[in-house]
Amino acid sequence: MKVLYFARLKELTGCEEDHFDPPIHSIAELIAQVRRRYPQISTLNLFAAVNQTYAAHTCLIQVTDEIALFPQVTGG
Repeated sequence: MKVLYFARLKELTGCEEDHFDPPIHSIAELIAQVRRRYPQISTLNLFAAVNQTYAAHTCLIQVTDEIALFPQVTGG
């Protein structure tokens, strides 16, 4: 499945997109895989969108989905 990284997450991983192989069934499982691949992001609170729609960590995903991950954004 295609995973896109945004903001600080893109900077810390050093890439804009990544690919992960099944079996990954949920956003939570995918985030766990991303954290294993990039331990430097372990402290970031991550959010996700599936096919350009915000998704909870419990959201089930398919191999054909496009997943966007981004860190929590703070404003001022």
